[in-house]
Amino acid sequence: MTSPVETLTQRVQAALVAAFGEEYAATDPLIRPSQFADYQANVAMSLAKRLGHTVRLPDLSGIGLKLVGGRLLPGPDTPAAFFMYEGASGERFTLYVAPLKAAQTSLRYAARDKLGSFFWVDQGLSYVVIGTPDRGRLQDVAEAIYAQIDGEPLRKHAALD
Repeated sequence: MTSPVETLTQRVQAALVAAFGEEYAATDPLIRPSQFADYQANVAMSLAKRLGHTVRLPDLSGIGLKLVGGRLLPGPDTPAAFFMYEGASGERFTLYVAPLKAAQTSLRYAARDKLGSFFWVDQGLSYVVIGTPDRGRLQDVAEAIYAQIDGEPLRKHAALD
């Protein structure tokens, strides 16, 4: 009989292959006992190793968004992480995270056509949040992500441009 950990590992590995391709077949999804449930999967840690940085996956349920997908993408020099979130109304926001050797920047806004974006660099990673042209809503999403990544509210940490 197969153990629950083996079964979960096989299923998460199959999901990784479906999402990212065959080169992720051997990725350890880090299935471990949990104090909050029978088991938990820390697969984001395994994927972060490929990125070369720790990447925290923001929980945006507090602002009405759920994670609907993610990918590891080829970047100019290194892999990049890409996550998509969706609200109940169907609105979508994406988060792109890639290593970048650049000085830390404050949050910046740009808009073009029917999309808006906020972007910043912090601790060797660049972040881009793309979504609705509604700057207020997009800023709420960017600030929620920033607070979880950096551990403190954005307005107390960096100026908005």
